[in-house]
Amino acid sequence: MVKVRVTYIGSLADVLGLHTEVIEISSDNAVITVGELIKFLCLTRPSFKTFMGSVPLLHVFIDDKEASASDTLKEGDKVTLMPPLYEGG
Repeated sequence: MVKVRVTYIGSLADVLGLHTEVIEISSDNAVITVGELIKFLCLTRPSFKTFMGSVPLLHVFIDDKEASASDTLKEGDKVTLMPPLYEGG
């Protein structure tokens, strides 16, 4: 089990109706990837999945450093998810 704190920024926070939450994801390993976190959110939050279908990309930060889908998350990481602030990126 990996527990991370996720902060949603901008219109994503508005759609979900929250700004921060702690998420626990079962994993056989001590880490999960950013991509696995996004898939988990799409499966467990229909409004997140719908939102993801409407934006060209999502900026992801782990402990204030930009991350990609293949980057790993470990217990206690702080993840920030931020949609583009304007159309086009």
